Amino acid sequence: MHQAAEGGQASLVSTQDLLEAIDRYKRVRSVVEKIRYGQYCDRHTPIRVRYAETDCMKVVYYANYLIYFEVARVEFLRQQGHAMSDVDQKVHMPVVEAVVRYHKPALLDDLLQARCWIAERKRASFRFGYELVNDRGERVASGSTLHACWDRRRPR
Repeated sequence: MHQAAEGGQASLVSTQDLLEAIDRYKRVRSVVEKIRYGQYCDRHTPIRVRYAETDCMKVVYYANYLIYFEVARVEFLRQQGHAMSDVDQKVHMPVVEAVVRYHKPALLDDLLQARCWIAERKRASFRFGYELVNDRGERVASGSTLHACWDRRRPR
């Protein structure tokens, strides 16, 4: 048994618990390290604006931009060789912060090009950056999402 200080109080941690914690950390890091830092998508992900995504003025409803960001992120990971279905089996990546900057309205039937990249990588988190451009070459929205990473087998 090892003694570990936590909040000023000593507690006992078994060697097995310590080894399991190290193993969980290594599994999470192996997934994190495989995703290339700062790598842009090889190509943009096209997204056609559908009727259900717009308001009565045929403008994309503001919350749908986050859905477009998610589509770009999933395709970015796929292009890096990491299908979301595989990533999700190894590590949870919940969104802990989302930022959207609206530059121009996206309209019904616009063909948007979504781009995603890793803007920042830390020990246990990623910040993905996003840009949406319409078929006229105008930036529609940009933003980011911050994702925490932890081993899905470890209860939270």
